[in-house]
Amino acid sequence: MGKYSEKQAKKYLKIGLIFLIPFIMLFVTTINGLPVYLYWGRFEIDKGMLMEISATLSTLFIMLPYRTWKSGISGERAVIKNIYDNLSNEYSIFNDILLADGKRNGNIDHLVVGPTGIFVIETKNNKETVTYDGHNWTGIAKNLSNQVQVNAFRLKDHLKDCQVFSQREPYVYAVVVFSNSKLTLKVSHEENLKWSKVLRIKSQSDRSLSDYIATKPVVFAPNEIESIEQFMKKIINNYDQTLY
Repeated sequence: MGKYSEKQAKKYLKIGLIFLIPFIMLFVTTINGLPVYLYWGRFEIDKGMLMEISATLSTLFIMLPYRTWKSGISGERAVIKNIYDNLSNEYSIFNDILLADGKRNGNIDHLVVGPTGIFVIETKNNKETVTYDGHNWTGIAKNLSNQVQVNAFRLKDHLKDCQVFSQREPYVYAVVVFSNSKLTLKVSHEENLKWSKVLRIKSQSDRSLSDYIATKPVVFAPNEIESIEQFMKKIINNYDQTLY
């Protein structure tokens, strides 16, 4: 789960550790009495500057991007567990999806398929306060509603080739889910949320997301769900890593 996020987190951790190595090497050479002690003479100031630069870069890569990606992984896992705990086995969940159109920046965090439809879910694990007025976001860098809607339309374009939708237009629900219990989420003007839904799950037993999914009208028969799942194998590049 969250293979891409895990790779990104490990990448930045490695970069941070690489920058940390020069600091450690320079630091031990400053300890008088050790066999590796080196006196740089008039270049001692330069030595201290190099140590400071190395430590700063290491901290930046480990503390900022690494922690951000690790937080994202935690959020995705919380949503996966919440879905499994609260939805019936009529539903299938695909995670960290790469669609066959090759757009890496448009990976889908979760895709749920079941009797009540198809749901594209964007997960965030932010703390503090996030507000959304139906048009603008504050407290977060990205326009999440736009992001999840773009992914939903990308998926719809693929689903038009699925036999289930040969006689009808595919409809995909777009959902933004916040999974951090410390978050304060303020959503106003929900009448403007025509193409997406914004939710928060406060705990693993919170049924906000599962109820939203399960209470939609039933639109697919069991054989249609199976056909959609089989079709997903063709359009998801990393299918073997996604279904749990």
